[in-house]
Amino acid sequence: MKFVYSIAVLAICAISASEAFEARGPCDPNETSDQCEQRYAKQYEGTCTRIFAGGDEVTIQGCGSVRCGENLRKTPVDLSKPYPDCCSNCEIIDHNLPASISAVAR
Repeated sequence: MKFVYSIAVLAICAISASEAFEARGPCDPNETSDQCEQRYAKQYEGTCTRIFAGGDEVTIQGCGSVRCGENLRKTPVDLSKPYPDCCSNCEIIDHNLPASISAVAR
């Protein structure tokens, strides 16, 4: 039963504990979508983001703030993984104890 409870808490943490942000920026009218993406990618290098251009604008998606509750710890950003898997999240510290989620910081 504790195993099922732990899995349920992890699923809730993955869904509720972090909220991604999305921003938009202009592309230069004289550049292709690829050039626009590359220009913004340089600006966000070393961060856990996803950047894609379409038409005359670029969309930047990134990790939100994560606050973990009781018996949970915040995982570090892992830039070896693609977005959104690279984002921080909450993981259970002790699977024998109950865990609770804090409100997401905005």
